[in-house]
Amino acid sequence: MSSFLHKSRQFICAKYAAPFLGSLSISANAAVITFGNSGQNPGTPFSENGFLVTASDDYTVIRAPMVSFASHYFAFNSPYTTTTVSSADNGPFDLTSLDIGGAFGNSVNITINALVFGGGSLSTSYNNVTTVQTVAPNWSNITSFTVSGDANIGIDNINVSPSAVPEPGSAATALVLASGMIGLVTRRRRRR
Repeated sequence: MSSFLHKSRQFICAKYAAPFLGSLSISANAAVITFGNSGQNPGTPFSENGFLVTASDDYTVIRAPMVSFASHYFAFNSPYTTTTVSSADNGPFDLTSLDIGGAFGNSVNITINALVFGGGSLSTSYNNVTTVQTVAPNWSNITSFTVSGDANIGIDNINVSPSAVPEPGSAATALVLASGMIGLVTRRRRRR
């Protein structure tokens, strides 16, 4: 009889509580910052798909396709300019990949730094980049990232998505409700 009750509890948990608890995180919708068809000069501030691109000065431009960039791209004059990408709502997000290269086919050393939500930082560097290459930091739960280097840089096709963050109040409420539901069903079965 106790084996039956144990299996019943597992079934109830799997059927009712797990899907409910799994639905408590904010859904993450992937976005790509492509810089569209804008010939914006200066190139910042620029906003697309809920993300902001800003720079430390006005030496930026959104350029038409040229050299090795096949579509419009964001170009800036490093080492004088640092470009920052952040979520428009200042929430944490994930950086999957981006295209980087010398803005005019030039060789460039590029550094990407990120601030992690809750503290900490991440960093990666790419040396002697001339043609466009897709790099994939695959960083999660960051609040912003910067791109800088030692010559003119181009960036494009930035793949980002809001981080899935569970809502603490909802998770606690769900846990209490799920426990209560399991307890009621178990008690009802014992009465039979």
